[in-house]
Amino acid sequence: MRNEIKSLATRLFTLVGYRGVSFADLTEELGTTRANVHYHFGSKAGLAEEVLKSAAEEVLRTYRGIWANPQTTLREKFDRSYAFNLERYQLYNGEDEGRIWSLITRFRMDMDVITPTMVVTLRDVTTGNEEWIERGVQIAVDSGELEADAPVAAIAALIAGVVHFASLISQAPHDIHRLQQTYQALCDLIYRAHACPSAQRS
Repeated sequence: MRNEIKSLATRLFTLVGYRGVSFADLTEELGTTRANVHYHFGSKAGLAEEVLKSAAEEVLRTYRGIWANPQTTLREKFDRSYAFNLERYQLYNGEDEGRIWSLITRFRMDMDVITPTMVVTLRDVTTGNEEWIERGVQIAVDSGELEADAPVAAIAALIAGVVHFASLISQAPHDIHRLQQTYQALCDLIYRAHACPSAQRS
């Protein structure tokens, strides 16, 4: 039952945010009691903290695997980031629905009501992702894909901005392909500005 509560809470928090979820929502859908939810998580805040911690660990693990991989090109890293986002989008959206599909994005929108522990978790996942992205850009420089004097930190900051707000980008105009276009356009601009002449710009 604990995993079922956590799974449903993840979905509800993602769809309607911290304010929009109550224990009654969980108990009605799962056919359990409030006492059972309290037994496993203590409080709504405790449940939200655990759900966010798990989501943050997954996101950091995924982006580390994408951006710290020395065997892939920068374009492949963009493509894999989009594929990860698309998978998450499809969990929460049908065609033309445009729901937020990132729990982390949703909780960022609830910063005024979430717990201090959750604020720290959000900060850590943000800075962690930025570190992995910067590592990926540095890999592109070290491998000769980008010029040696390419501004690694500046390029990484631009990429991180898209990664952090990917869920919101896909909301306008309710089309995940807008996010794909954004990734592709940013990648193309980086290559045009900083790719080594000998590097393949496919």
